[in-house]
Amino acid sequence: MRMTPQTKATLQELKTRRHASNLELLTALQPTFPDISATTIHRITKRLVDEKQISMFMSPHDGSMLLDANPVPHYHFICQACGKVRDIDLSVAIIDEIKKAAGISFRSESLIITGIKADCPYYKAP
Repeated sequence: MRMTPQTKATLQELKTRRHASNLELLTALQPTFPDISATTIHRITKRLVDEKQISMFMSPHDGSMLLDANPVPHYHFICQACGKVRDIDLSVAIIDEIKKAAGISFRSESLIITGIKADCPYYKAP
């Protein structure tokens, strides 16, 4: 893969944030690269996903596509109030129990759990 200064900066910014949208990366990189466009960011991140340097998933919070600095299959928790994403570790036994309880078969590497973070600043308890 071509490692232009923009590609290096995009990858570094994503590694710092861990999860981000193309728009968030564009906004973060524009001060350093004023001429960078949304199309350029999209092409860079698509190439990084295609080459398995990063991964991508859809957020059930708002339907946006999120990029993940970790290309290895893993699980996510997304806060329904603020949309914050964090990686979670789940054992094979827990995944098997979820599959059994739900009576389903799914690609466990794509599991996303949603709820409200205990410390979410946007959540107002009823």
